[in-house]
Amino acid sequence: MKKTLLTIALSAWMLNTYAQVVGEESTSQSVASLFEEKPKEEKKKPEKSLTLSFGPAWITSKIYTSRDVYTNQAGMEIMAEFDCVYSNCFGFGLSFNHNFTNYPYDSKLYQFFLGPSFVYAGYIGERWWAKVDLGIGYAMCDDTFEKQSGLGTKSGISFNYMVSPKIGVGIHMRALSSIFGKQSVSYPGSENDANGIARFGVTIGMRFNL
Repeated sequence: MKKTLLTIALSAWMLNTYAQVVGEESTSQSVASLFEEKPKEEKKKPEKSLTLSFGPAWITSKIYTSRDVYTNQAGMEIMAEFDCVYSNCFGFGLSFNHNFTNYPYDSKLYQFFLGPSFVYAGYIGERWWAKVDLGIGYAMCDDTFEKQSGLGTKSGISFNYMVSPKIGVGIHMRALSSIFGKQSVSYPGSENDANGIARFGVTIGMRFNL
């Protein structure tokens, strides 16, 4: 009986000692883990891109000339845009637009726009990249008789298919409006209309991730 009790007491003492040793090791490991330097998470860099495109554009406002009044006259639009988009899909951009419209047997109209824009963009699939932008900037118009400058606004939406991580092809739809001061040359019928030009363009081109 005494031997049995002695065996039980010895076993209990050994188990207690083992538990204390294991507990001290786990405690020291947990304390050490508190002081270990965790790897820093790398912040995702903003995505920068350059887009070049061209295509038709239509002047939706009335254009008065010495010969006639034109509406929905088609011309050619050239566009260059730089965008910087952050991980939350918001960003900024810089846009340059040039438009050339020829009026048969009359004048030629050149339009320029340059200005910053607010951008919301990101991937909507594995390869599709979409963008919505709103901008304001400097606008200029030259109809070979008079050169005018004023305030311009721009809004648009784009869809690009990325054929590689660096290059994509896409379609871009843009609405641009410009407001100028008083014309030095006026034509019959234009007295009650605002001095400005509105146009809508659809261009195709390439997007390059920088």
